[in-house]
Amino acid sequence: QFLQEIDYLYKNRDRLIDKHLIALYLLDKHGRNTQAQTTIQHLQPNKEYTITGTITTIYPERTFTRKNGYDGRVINLDLQDNTGTCRVVLWNDDVELIKQHALTKGTTIKIINGYTKDGRNGIELHLGKWGLFEVTSPNKGPTTISKTTALTGVLTEREPSRPFFKDNGDFGFISKIDLKTPNHTYNVILWNEKVKEIQKYSIGDTLELEGYTSKNNNGTEEIHLNGQSIIKKI
Repeated sequence: QFLQEIDYLYKNRDRLIDKHLIALYLLDKHGRNTQAQTTIQHLQPNKEYTITGTITTIYPERTFTRKNGYDGRVINLDLQDNTGTCRVVLWNDDVELIKQHALTKGTTIKIINGYTKDGRNGIELHLGKWGLFEVTSPNKGPTTISKTTALTGVLTEREPSRPFFKDNGDFGFISKIDLKTPNHTYNVILWNEKVKEIQKYSIGDTLELEGYTSKNNNGTEEIHLNGQSIIKKI
């Protein structure tokens, strides 16, 4: 029955997520992944853990240049449970998830399948390729403005899709594209079914976006596409 449920979710998610990750999700969902659940005081370096804690500090986002010349982003959090505090490090696309949930001090989150490293401030928990996080006590999101006008531009970059936990415990998917207009290049965040829809377009296509949402995060405009949005090639 467990293997059948894995196959069902794998096909139902349009094969966008690895079966191994689905298996970990099911174990956690049914409360059977008890060995992976631990407390902060028991964290050891170079291992994988699932922990739950409350955010006590969110440090400013930092950008850096990778060896390949592209820019990267990182956000550090301090997470606390009743046994101690640890640093959580989130990279690149995971920064978008933090912004989307508008996490603030006092938000409780669950880090699933994170990996640990020795850092400057003690043991750090990183959310890597196989890691997920779940918002246990979500806060109010950033200011949003629904746009009825169309946004037209050229698709210049499309990043791979990533899974994330919804607040109800189900899976969702997120991806990001760059849309270049004559005056600006927009970061466009795609959610769930729009992640699948964008796959049929190619770099260099001119796209028109309708029914998108503009979100202001720390003075930076983000364009978000969900189930009500329309993507057209022109």
